[in-house]
Amino acid sequence: MSNICEIDKNFKVETNLNLNDDIYYNVKENNWCLFGLEFDDRFIRMPKEIAKKVSKGVLSLHSNTSGGRLRFITDSPYVALVAQMPDKVNFSHMPQTAISGFDLYVGGRFYSAFIPPEQMEDSFSSVVRFRNEAKKNITINFPLYNNVENLYIGLKKGSCFEKAEDYRSGKKIVYYGSSITQGGCVSRSGLAYPAIISNEIDCDYINLGFSGSALGEKEMAEYIGRLNPDIFVLDYDHNAPNEEHLRNTHEAFFKTFRNICPETPVIIISAPNFKYDYFDWKARREIIKQTYNNAVSNRDKNVYFIDGEQLWGIDNWDSCTVDGTHPNDLGHFKMAKAILPTIKKIISL
Repeated sequence: MSNICEIDKNFKVETNLNLNDDIYYNVKENNWCLFGLEFDDRFIRMPKEIAKKVSKGVLSLHSNTSGGRLRFITDSPYVALVAQMPDKVNFSHMPQTAISGFDLYVGGRFYSAFIPPEQMEDSFSSVVRFRNEAKKNITINFPLYNNVENLYIGLKKGSCFEKAEDYRSGKKIVYYGSSITQGGCVSRSGLAYPAIISNEIDCDYINLGFSGSALGEKEMAEYIGRLNPDIFVLDYDHNAPNEEHLRNTHEAFFKTFRNICPETPVIIISAPNFKYDYFDWKARREIIKQTYNNAVSNRDKNVYFIDGEQLWGIDNWDSCTVDGTHPNDLGHFKMAKAILPTIKKIISL
């Protein structure tokens, strides 16, 4: 087959910027526009020394940039991006637009994406162009799975590069869970369910989803407690290897967090895969629900339970994953819509 870009120009990825009036800003030197991440030698979701204490898996994934965002205002007629990404990451069932790509929203609406080229080695550049030079509220979502060592934003010389308005809700949500929480397997980063929720209610968040590595460790519960979130979403059913592990860790994890943050609303979620039989999902759900029931019995008024069986609904539930486990765009969209009412209730929207 011929190169698809030669047949359909709409598949062509623009990596040659061809700009002659641009100025570049190092994000690490302008960290006022950075959300959901911090950085040392690269952008990270949690400190390396803490990740190391949790597990090898979390250490390996702590520098994946899921949940990272840039937010700023500009009147530039384009936004260019140069990303240094030293680790080549490929999955057979998730596109590079989500693994290594960035996507851009204007005023809360998806506008375009910075797409890495097929043969990307350790960096790529891309540009998104606009029709005018009016001021725009820009949000750029980081990749869900790759590591980003350095990031530069290019704007037209003389254009503004200003701080975005504060998030409307003023709340910060922390999500802890599996590869699903991290964003597997959507087509671009803004479609992971925590990102959809953030965009819907205009709130800040931190994504602590760790593929295959969310095992309910005490050190992770303590770290999340120290973050002092306004809402905590506990969603690691998928990574528990069996019912016994879930029984031994789930309520203990909740209690560890609750001892640090006695008043923080906690949303407890069970897995959505009820119609797939590789686990006894009902038995696992009952273990998770018992954590909730015990908290309510102890007069905890800030705990909520969302039944995973309801996350994908009845209609087209079998179209919600790529492999029977990882939700696709539709699956993540349905999850976000099922979780949103509880979050809106908590923050009185």
